[in-house]
Amino acid sequence: MRLSTAFIIPLISLSASALANDYPTDARAFYVVHCMHDLGEQNLEHLYTCSCRIDSIAKQLVYVDYEFATTYERNKTAYGENGGVFRDNIPAKEMFSKLTEARKTAEQECPVVKKVINPREEEPVDEEKYREEE
Repeated sequence: MRLSTAFIIPLISLSASALANDYPTDARAFYVVHCMHDLGEQNLEHLYTCSCRIDSIAKQLVYVDYEFATTYERNKTAYGENGGVFRDNIPAKEMFSKLTEARKTAEQECPVVKKVINPREEEPVDEEKYREEE
């Protein structure tokens, strides 16, 4: 069976942005909620910061690698024989190192936002002054 080049070429030419969008919505939301908690409170500033950070991580790691690394992170301290599966897993340790580097890069690219100006809270436009300028 021969695959046509019309099918193969689009697969080969997947851009980095397409790969960055392979994270499921629930995984992104889970990251953002936990990130906001780690920053101290759930507010608009932290929402922007954490959303930026997961986008940065997604550009650096495909979702399968991210999931592999976070699974290792959650389970590396498990006790007993079952925990050994994670503690002794060299590829998982290497992937966790990549995740750690991706997080550091994300923190550099996405510093904590100090103030978000909500357009609904801006001062209303002075309509009289606006009409005089016309």
